[in-house]
Amino acid sequence: MSKRRNTSDGDNERLKREKRPSPPPTVLDKIAIHPLLRNGSPIPTSVNPLKNTRKREGFVVNPYIDQSDIKYSRPRREFHLNEKGKFIERANEIRRRMEEERKEKEEIKELADQGLTPDESLGEQFFLPSRPPAIEWWDQPLLNGRRYADLTKLTYTDRADVKNPITEYIQHPVPIMAPWEKHVKPAMSLYLTKKEIKRLRKNDRMEKIKEKQDRMKLGLDPTPAPKVKLKNLMNVLTNDAIKNPTEVEARVRREIEERRLVHEATNLERKATKEDKAEKLARKHASDLEKGYYTAVFVIQELGETQNRYKVDINAKQLDLRGMCLNMSDGPSLVIVEGGERSVNKYKRLILHRIHWDSHFELLWEGQLADLHFSKWTMYNFTDEEDILSLLAKFRLDNYWIQAKAAIIRS
Repeated sequence: MSKRRNTSDGDNERLKREKRPSPPPTVLDKIAIHPLLRNGSPIPTSVNPLKNTRKREGFVVNPYIDQSDIKYSRPRREFHLNEKGKFIERANEIRRRMEEERKEKEEIKELADQGLTPDESLGEQFFLPSRPPAIEWWDQPLLNGRRYADLTKLTYTDRADVKNPITEYIQHPVPIMAPWEKHVKPAMSLYLTKKEIKRLRKNDRMEKIKEKQDRMKLGLDPTPAPKVKLKNLMNVLTNDAIKNPTEVEARVRREIEERRLVHEATNLERKATKEDKAEKLARKHASDLEKGYYTAVFVIQELGETQNRYKVDINAKQLDLRGMCLNMSDGPSLVIVEGGERSVNKYKRLILHRIHWDSHFELLWEGQLADLHFSKWTMYNFTDEEDILSLLAKFRLDNYWIQAKAAIIRS
């Protein structure tokens, strides 16, 4: 009985469930199984099922994500070039900051070595250092205000005021050159070897050539025609030289001759005239004379032949020397020259080394003078010694002849 009752109860429950209406389908019921889960294989760890995966055929749509707002096109990146010097400026800025940090550390270390850094254990870093005053005490009488911004508002404007701190008794002496500074030798220029001089000339020449080439590249100067010679004729004019070699050779010879004539004409234009040379030599002697006045006195026992007399006279004139040559017949000759140091040294070499004297000669005296005694160069012939002494006495140089006579007697 019990079994039958149980069976009927189960049937009743089944009948009741069958009679119930089925629920309407939901959105989840419409969603199919994800493609990665159909075969029952586990999802690879490298695959994210929440993202779209791109294939050659197209896109695999993820059914679990709304695809309406998704854009599958990736924005294209534009190609940008960095401006010139961008990273150089950035590197310079980094170097500048590093240099400032290094200097700041050095200053802190220097102050720490001197014991000037604040002691943090005592709280000295919280004390502010004293600032400089807004106006210095020596400027206070001249200003109405209490700062330098009021510099235009001077207290004293009238020089006649008794209380005016600016008086007319302040004197500023004019600097004057010392007398000996006029004849001080200039500092010697730096000595360069021949190799260094050649290198400098080469560098200057290369700079001029490069500048000329740059002007041609910019179109400021015309490009010159190729320089054809007989030895590079076939390399430069290949086709023309093969077609008509005789005509091409004649044309090249004409060009060579034209270049030679232009070169000679340029040299003639650059060549200095006699007037230019004389002016340059005069400037050279004047510059030598400005450095100081020098003199040299020579005594020659016998001036001798005409050739030596000519050398003594013409070299003194060419070197722009002042003075005189006193030639005593049947006696010694006295030569006095004055001028620049360079000219006097050259004349001294002439008398002592270049001329081969047959008699005794001597350098009586040489040195620097405060002022010149003579205004030109002159040669005199005398027969009486008194005339020589009277002439030298006009210039207060009669002691030269006395010393010359003593030197001749000693020799």
